[in-house]
Amino acid sequence: RNAESFSATRSRAWDGWNQCAGILRERGAWTSIARVADIGCGNLRFKAFLDDQLDECPEIWAVDNCTSLLPEAARVHFQELDIVKTLIEDGTLEGKLRVPPCDLVCAFGVMHHVPDAINRKALFESMLDITRPGGHVIASFWQFMNDDRIARKALETTKIAIDAYP
Repeated sequence: RNAESFSATRSRAWDGWNQCAGILRERGAWTSIARVADIGCGNLRFKAFLDDQLDECPEIWAVDNCTSLLPEAARVHFQELDIVKTLIEDGTLEGKLRVPPCDLVCAFGVMHHVPDAINRKALFESMLDITRPGGHVIASFWQFMNDDRIARKALETTKIAIDAYP
């Protein structure tokens, strides 16, 4: 419903992506990335970052539950999958991700959507399962409580949820 306006506010690269690229450069892995799995790919802005940073963009396996976020001309292997719903209902993503072994598996802006440690652990295990030996897994974690405005909103939302589902 809100894909267009949501996507419009998400175009710039995250600062952390440059830090990750620097670490991978130090390890000699940055220019040898042939396959990337972008879990929770959104509007593919990480692919745009890779396009800008690398001479040749790797093959991208993109997974998300919102196809309307994808640019029309996206040249990726896309899998529509509601990661959170699947984790809640099945407790695992085992056998659900149609992704070959990748050199880099990432989940940016995803973990805060995954409820409880058990489901986050299951997501990490699935990410590791699709990482080729010697590959890398990268995930981001928001620190809500470091921003007063967001912390206040998170506390209000938590109270509403607790009151609604005691």
